[in-house]
Amino acid sequence: MMSKTSCQFDGCKTRAIRRGLCEKHYFALWRAVKAKRVTWTELEEAGACLPPNQHRVGRPGDPKVAALLKKIEQRRDAKKAAPRKPVTTKSET
Repeated sequence: MMSKTSCQFDGCKTRAIRRGLCEKHYFALWRAVKAKRVTWTELEEAGACLPPNQHRVGRPGDPKVAALLKKIEQRRDAKKAAPRKPVTTKSET
């Protein structure tokens, strides 16, 4: 018998099919992953989805897809903007 858990996005009562998400929300995130806007690991760390082949167990809902992706992109941009150590070459030493 299939699990009757619902999608973990706020306000979504549709049955979860993959990664704790309904078909609509799973494929919205899948398209973002395919477009390289975000990775499944980043989504898992943000609590937006479950790892593959896991069932949702009473977790609270998460923000909508667009807001979530924006937050993750801001985090990624902040990491990119962080100052890096200068690279020294053989001619500089």
